[in-house]
Amino acid sequence: MGARTDAADLRGRVKDLRGALDLIADRSDPEVLATAGAALESASERLDLGVEHTVVALVGGTGSGKSSLFNAVSRLNFADVGVKRPTTSRMTACAWSDHADALLDWVGVDADRRINRISALDDESERALDGLVLLDLPDHDSVRTENREVVDRVVPMADLLVWVVDPQKYADDALHSGYLQTLVGAEGSMLVVLNQLDTVPPTQRDEILADVSSLLTYDGLGVVDVLGVSAVTGDGVDELRTRLAKVVAARSVASVRVSSELTRAGTLVADALSSEAPRSLDGFVAPAVDALAVGVGLEARGRTAALTLDDGSAAAAGVAVTPEVTARVRTSWLDGVGRHLSAGWRENLERVVTPAEEIAVAVDRAVGDVRLEAGPGRAVRRARASAVVLGILAVIAAGAGLALLLGWWDLPDGVGTGTYLLVGAGVLALGVVVALLVRGRARRQHAAERESRFVSVARERLTEVVGELLLQPSSPVLRDHHDARVLALAAAEQSPTGS
Repeated sequence: MGARTDAADLRGRVKDLRGALDLIADRSDPEVLATAGAALESASERLDLGVEHTVVALVGGTGSGKSSLFNAVSRLNFADVGVKRPTTSRMTACAWSDHADALLDWVGVDADRRINRISALDDESERALDGLVLLDLPDHDSVRTENREVVDRVVPMADLLVWVVDPQKYADDALHSGYLQTLVGAEGSMLVVLNQLDTVPPTQRDEILADVSSLLTYDGLGVVDVLGVSAVTGDGVDELRTRLAKVVAARSVASVRVSSELTRAGTLVADALSSEAPRSLDGFVAPAVDALAVGVGLEARGRTAALTLDDGSAAAAGVAVTPEVTARVRTSWLDGVGRHLSAGWRENLERVVTPAEEIAVAVDRAVGDVRLEAGPGRAVRRARASAVVLGILAVIAAGAGLALLLGWWDLPDGVGTGTYLLVGAGVLALGVVVALLVRGRARRQHAAERESRFVSVARERLTEVVGELLLQPSSPVLRDHHDARVLALAAAEQSPTGS
């Protein structure tokens, strides 16, 4: 999908970038903040000034013939040339418009260094350039620091950069490493002009133009048009004017430049925010609870609670957890949650997560407040009921035996008293054994239930502690990190894959 370059969409992308910068403030690399912030300011100001003008800057080194080319394109002898040029850091501007003053004020062109081409029209051919604002910048390789400062300030403001080189210095490292290599991604907003073509033999011109293109490729730039001209003889100047007229007629180059600036800034911010940072922190809760449970000796406390019939308060009291234990849990949490965060975000996470000492106090209070239902459990109560039933049966059996001995009850024929008593004694003994077994099993089951219940309740309390003191403070940081990346990618017009 092509870049959205209408004003409304660009303003939306500016808003996205501003939102991203607001979220990462004080938490990201200062250089990233400064670079993206400058791009945001430039794009915002350019949109406020409107995009009906096209700012074209002629940029080049000493002796490249920029000013002569400026005069040739404007068809006016306005820009300083020759020995005058190195003595000034002031720009020269020619505007094919009668309402470009606000834009020129923004760029920083002095009033006496401006000329309005519309007021000096000498033929209809100038109408093709209506809306063009042509700038002649100081030499980027000047020995005067203020000259380079002007170039560095204005280059990001231009909608189209025309890099003017000459046959002797087109491979100058100051141009390639200082400027061109930093503009990868902005190829659609630049043009390279090889001036002084009249000094190159006709048979060598194609070769030198191809060499310039090769250097641009080596710089990492994509397709950049290279045009040969001679400001002295006029060769190629009409073609350059035609190129500029097409750019102006499209009325989109300013928008494209702003779009490219937003794309670079948004990408810069997004690249500083890892796509692997966790969205949900739920997966970090259970390991933290497990570590705290080990730290407080939860299993041992559970076994203690299992051996009593009280409310478990003695087991809950136990031995207080130390800050060293909670410090290890806290560090493990930070390492896991902040694994993919940059230094600034990790520092922010460490600031907001509760200190180990406070976590230790909360853990002791949470486990110490665990209370169980006092008295026997259901298994013990069932065993007691069974014992009562067996007791009743034993009493009935004993009563029957006594009745036989006293002659109150006659046995059926063929059944002797001794046999009956023996069977009754066996049944009674079996009942006692069964009662003892049931009671033992019931006690073990009751102990297991109390231990499980104690551990379960204590883990619920520890989960609440982790949620309140680790999860809740961390979540906004990770949410801001994610939202900032999504906004930055929106400003760059990239899909938030991995977010």
